[in-house]
Amino acid sequence: MPSTTSSHARTVADVGEFGIIADIVRDLSMPPAVATGPGDDSAVFLVNGSAVMSTDMLVEGVHFRRDWSSGTEIGRKAVAVNAADLEAMGVTPLVMNVGLGVPGDLPVQWVHDVATGLRAEADAAGLTLVGGDTTSARDVTLCVTVIGQTEGR
Repeated sequence: MPSTTSSHARTVADVGEFGIIADIVRDLSMPPAVATGPGDDSAVFLVNGSAVMSTDMLVEGVHFRRDWSSGTEIGRKAVAVNAADLEAMGVTPLVMNVGLGVPGDLPVQWVHDVATGLRAEADAAGLTLVGGDTTSARDVTLCVTVIGQTEGR
């Protein structure tokens, strides 16, 4: 007799875009500079001095391979390359926005691992995740934008 329980891992298609977003932002805390954080594709925040922005994309098969790196490692890398750009400019990191494109058959756990890496590296760099966007894609694609402040320098 066939089993009534499914042995397949939940996929992104099973959970949907809003389920993924809810999981990623569930317990984020916002610093006082952030007036409106995750919930839409935009955020409202204050900067001290001028703002400095950097964006980098990581595309599966070009910048990483899932069979070589874990989701956590890829998430950390996506933030680290951007945070380094802010540090090179001598500014204080403030907020980040993440765009994520994934295939529908990707296991949800892998996306959770990416989010874990993103958040760990953001914490280490002093960045707060304030929003982003998700979409379906043939290959995993991460686009991270970070914004720092000059604090009057």
